[in-house]
Amino acid sequence: REEGVFFPILLSGGGGCAPLVTRRMRSEHDGHSERLEVLRRRTDGFMPPEMHAEQASLYAGCRKLHNDLREHVRLDSDVRFPAFERR
Repeated sequence: REEGVFFPILLSGGGGCAPLVTRRMRSEHDGHSERLEVLRRRTDGFMPPEMHAEQASLYAGCRKLHNDLREHVRLDSDVRFPAFERR
């Protein structure tokens, strides 16, 4: 949704709605962060109970998703959103 809706709105000037759009995006990111924390807890910090190949691969994928999405949220929150909020 960011790439298809929110960022095009912001890049086009936002028609004065940049604060509303960035607040909505921050709210969505808060929800993502909460769900990522649930995933981390349910996987015991991404440590499979036994090192079966299938479990190890699944847990590694969960860790990568967690880390990638956390970095995406951080970049948006610390870099992208403030740039639009200052406009």
